[in-house]
Amino acid sequence: QWYQRRVAITAGIRDNKDQLETLEAEVLRLSDALKDANGAKESFEDENEELEKELAAAKQDAEQKVSELREQLNLETNEAKTAAKTAADQCLSLSSEVELLTKDLAVSK
Repeated sequence: QWYQRRVAITAGIRDNKDQLETLEAEVLRLSDALKDANGAKESFEDENEELEKELAAAKQDAEQKVSELREQLNLETNEAKTAAKTAADQCLSLSSEVELLTKDLAVSK
């Protein structure tokens, strides 16, 4: 009976030892998986940071281009207004000249 008990205890110890080895292997596997996940996370964060920098630079470039285009549009609009005013002034001047010439022609007939 004592011997059977000792055999049973020894078998239990072996089972516990096998379970411990299995758990240790699982812990190592999970530890490796965690390292891989942390590496992937760091890689993702680095890539995300790089993309954010590129996005900020692109946004700044776009804002600069919009500003330049607005300034160019304002200049061209002002030039067009000036040209239109000059043309209107010339039309008025020509109209006055035509009116005077028409009167002179009427008087000379």
